[in-house]
Amino acid sequence: MGLEGGILLCERRLSPKAVAAIPRSAITSEMVDYRGESGNVPAYLSIPREGGARPGVIVIHAIFGLVDHTKDVADRFAREGYVALAPNLFGSPELASVLTPVNLQKAMRLLFRLPRRDPVLARQEIAKLPEGERAGVGATVERLLGGLPKERLTHDLVAGAAYLRTLPSVHAGLIGCVGFCFGGGMSLSLACEGGIQACVAFYGENPTPIERVQKIEGALSCLYGGDDMRINADIDKLVKAMAEYKKDFEMRIYPGAPHDFFNDRNPTTYREAAAKESWDRVLRFYRRTLIA
Repeated sequence: MGLEGGILLCERRLSPKAVAAIPRSAITSEMVDYRGESGNVPAYLSIPREGGARPGVIVIHAIFGLVDHTKDVADRFAREGYVALAPNLFGSPELASVLTPVNLQKAMRLLFRLPRRDPVLARQEIAKLPEGERAGVGATVERLLGGLPKERLTHDLVAGAAYLRTLPSVHAGLIGCVGFCFGGGMSLSLACEGGIQACVAFYGENPTPIERVQKIEGALSCLYGGDDMRINADIDKLVKAMAEYKKDFEMRIYPGAPHDFFNDRNPTTYREAAAKESWDRVLRFYRRTLIA
């Protein structure tokens, strides 16, 4: 375990021969669905056209759901030689009726105005909205402030990993995951269920309770924006737990980068240098960990 250039590392050192580049590839993509605890889970599947079994990667969307940016990230992984599956965790009728793109945008703008994520303060702001918006935005805010069935959604992700293992194009023993924002926390939660060889979390919340990380079987890489104070407030707890349980762990903080710095569809938060460096870091991480 050590600190190299502002990067915390705690990993199993491998010989250079173990780091194998996967040839870039043309891809095919489609919407599929698989059975999860929520029922049929819709998902975007992107596959390299070249034959042979490849490592699989589950790409987990941010709080705005399975948007074009998430699909683009899945395609980027497929072009790098991975079979990428991006589940729509908000695809069940129960959540889809509330977590619409319009409601999510308005709810997040409301939450960003608050000094802290407090349900009482949120309800006061909701009361100021036009009458026609209160019900939809209010229900969305309630979901975001603790009403999401995260345990069930984690099981949907476990089912997604199982679905990937059934595909002839996937090496069943090499499954990774990556998530952003809400998806970063869900990526960590999935890794805590076991069976994941490599987990990446972009600015994700810690698992609750933190002791769940003891069950992580593979390697973990966490990436944070230096200005993301709400998420960063709990990084020390994750670092302590990963050291205590002797896990393969690395992290990187990008000074001056805000939450959502990787999202090139959001000009307010996107930071090109941090996004490019973090992408290269993820590929190096997977080439170290998702190998036969």
